Amino acid sequence: MPTPDEPSDDETPKVENPPPTNKLLMDMASLAIRIHEEERQAAFNASRTAMDTRGSSPWLLAPGPLPEDHPFYALVGRVASEWAHLEHIIDLTIWKLLDVDDRLGACLTAQYPGVGQRCEAVCSLGTVRGLTDEQVKPFRQLKQAAFPTADWRARWIHDPWFVQEGAKPAQFRAMPRVDRQFGLKEISEEDMKKTIGIIKGLQDEARLAEKIVLDALATLLEKQV
Repeated sequence: MPTPDEPSDDETPKVENPPPTNKLLMDMASLAIRIHEEERQAAFNASRTAMDTRGSSPWLLAPGPLPEDHPFYALVGRVASEWAHLEHIIDLTIWKLLDVDDRLGACLTAQYPGVGQRCEAVCSLGTVRGLTDEQVKPFRQLKQAAFPTADWRARWIHDPWFVQEGAKPAQFRAMPRVDRQFGLKEISEEDMKKTIGIIKGLQDEARLAEKIVLDALATLLEKQV
């Protein structure tokens, strides 16, 4: 019999819904990961089935990510690097037109999201500096020329890559603007190298446009002396 100071069995506080233990949390996390993987695999299988029905895909087994040492990663890196060099050429032109320390100019150009915005900046700055519409025209043309390649550059860099034994690497497309497909699409090394070649051609076009603009600016400044 309990003493007056001790609670009876009926009065003993009971803890409802005790906090989960670490093991329970780990089990819950493992379950969530397994469910996520199963859903992801189901999405792949559905897209694969749809593509196989159209007779356009040889993928019969679930793919896996590219191995860490796969040579396609080097091609993806080349695409990213060559595009960065293209943007840098235009940045150099902008800094010259701003007539400021390059570090100050970089504070602005670092905020531009792509080639198109950089080309528009050159055209606006050139107009303010006194250049003619014809003299800044090469940068308007560069913007138009780079537009479709910018989309492909984004696909090579932002789409996830997969591979299965005996097949070429493939990307998972999710209805992008440049290639409105859903599911896996095989990509050849020639496809990647073609994009790299186009970007290098755009670099040459950008260098020529830069020379036209800066030569015109130098001539204009000489006349103002």
